[in-house]
Amino acid sequence: MKRTRLFGWLRWATILVALALAAFAIVAIRSLREPVLRAAGWALVVNNESAAPADIIVLTIDSDGAGALEAADLVQSGVSKRVAVFKEPPTAETTEFVRRGLPYEDAGTRQIRQLTTLGVTDVVQISRVNGTGDEGQVLPQWTDEQHLRSIVVVATKDHSRRLRRVLDRAMKGHPTHFTVQAARYSSFDPDRWWETRKGVRTEIVELQKLLLDFVLHPLSFLTSSLSMQRQKGLPVSGGADPWPPPPDQESHHLWRLDAGQSGVPLNEPCWSGRFRTKRQIGRTLGL
Repeated sequence: MKRTRLFGWLRWATILVALALAAFAIVAIRSLREPVLRAAGWALVVNNESAAPADIIVLTIDSDGAGALEAADLVQSGVSKRVAVFKEPPTAETTEFVRRGLPYEDAGTRQIRQLTTLGVTDVVQISRVNGTGDEGQVLPQWTDEQHLRSIVVVATKDHSRRLRRVLDRAMKGHPTHFTVQAARYSSFDPDRWWETRKGVRTEIVELQKLLLDFVLHPLSFLTSSLSMQRQKGLPVSGGADPWPPPPDQESHHLWRLDAGQSGVPLNEPCWSGRFRTKRQIGRTLGL
C-alpha cells in the first residue's frame, strides 16, 4: 500500500515539475520574444523629431485619415498653413462608380474633405502617383517647380522609414530640405503588431520591402546621415573626403567600377573596368 502511494506521489511530482518547467520556458521565451518583436516593429518607424517650420506639409497617398489628422495638428502647431495631397490614379472600382453616376471619393479627395473638416483651408493637389516609387519621382520635380525650401512629409508609421530612404535618394541634389513625420494615429502599433492579423500582415510586407531596399541601396544609411547633418547645419565629421568632392578636386578622385562591384580606390594599374568619379558612381548606383 505504501509502495503504491509512493509511486503515485512520484508520478504527480514528475508531472508538476514538468508543468513548472514548461511554464518557466513559456515565460522565458515570451520575455525574450516580445523585445525582438518590438524591435522588428520599430525598425519600420522613423523617429519623430519636433518638426521645424516648413513651406508645406505633404501627405503620402496611403496615409489616409491618420495623415489628415497629423497634418491638421501640424498646421495648428504652426509648422505650415499649407497642405498638399497626391491624386490617386483611377481604378476599375472608381470607373464603375462614375459610369453608374454615383458619388465616389478616391484617397486624395477623401483627405481633402477630412482636412477641410479639421479646419485646414489651404490645400493643394499634386499629380497622380501609385506608390512610394512614384512619390519619390514626383516630389523632387514638384518642389523645384514650386521653389520650396522645406517640406514635411507625413506617412503612416509602418511606411515612414522606407519612405525616408527613398526620399534621401530622390531629393539628393535638390535644394529642398525634407522631414518625414510618422502619423501618430496610424493603425500599426510597433509594440503590439503581432497580436492582430492585420498587424502581422503589415509587418511582414513592409519589412520585406525595407530589407529589399537595404539590399538594393546598401549605402542609403550613409547618405541619410549626411543629409540630416547638412539639414541641421552640422559639419560632416570623420575625416573622409567630401561627398561629392569639389569640382576642382573631382578629377583627383578616380575610382574603378567593375561589373557587380562597388567603387574601389585605384591604387594599382586597372586591367579592366571603367573609370568613374565618386559623383558619377553615386549616380550609377542611384545613391
